[in-house]
Amino acid sequence: MQEPSSKRLVLSALLLVGLSVIASPQGTTEVRVWAAPSGDKKLYYCPKSKWYGKGPGQFMGECEAIKNSYSPAEGPCGSNCTK
Repeated sequence: MQEPSSKRLVLSALLLVGLSVIASPQGTTEVRVWAAPSGDKKLYYCPKSKWYGKGPGQFMGECEAIKNSYSPAEGPCGSNCTK
């Protein structure tokens, strides 16, 4: 039996702890966040936030949210975004 790659093990572990992870072809790992505009602010929430998926907003990758001028509401979620 062939051993899974270390990258696959890491992604599996992240999924087990409840994080939504998007793997891109460029090799970056991107957490799925809840992007919610609030008045003049554009905030995004990580999967473990009590505001994740609540209220008006949309799901997107953390890197995409950052590119669209959203700021983390409670700190970064752990994506390895390249700018």
